[in-house]
Amino acid sequence: MNRDTEIACNSFKKCNYFLSLFEGMDTEEWVELQDKWLKDVMEDSSLLPWQMNKWQVMEREFKKAFVDYARHEKANNKLRKLKMKDGNINAYIAHFT
Repeated sequence: MNRDTEIACNSFKKCNYFLSLFEGMDTEEWVELQDKWLKDVMEDSSLLPWQMNKWQVMEREFKKAFVDYARHEKANNKLRKLKMKDGNINAYIAHFT
């Protein structure tokens, strides 16, 4: 996104654009909650956390809802279990990579 566009400079428009990109039932409820929150904040800006804009809050909420914090631990667990099978070094290296 071009940083000089109106959408990029306006946190409300940026949030609305971001929410418009979501599709599917897995995200529908989260998008509706964020949309309601945006409407509430537009009516009462005191709902925003101290020194945060709408986009910063939405980004934080997105990460809380959808980022897999156990990804690193899962990857380490897979590496610990990785073993070469039937002397196939190429398959072992491909899986390791």
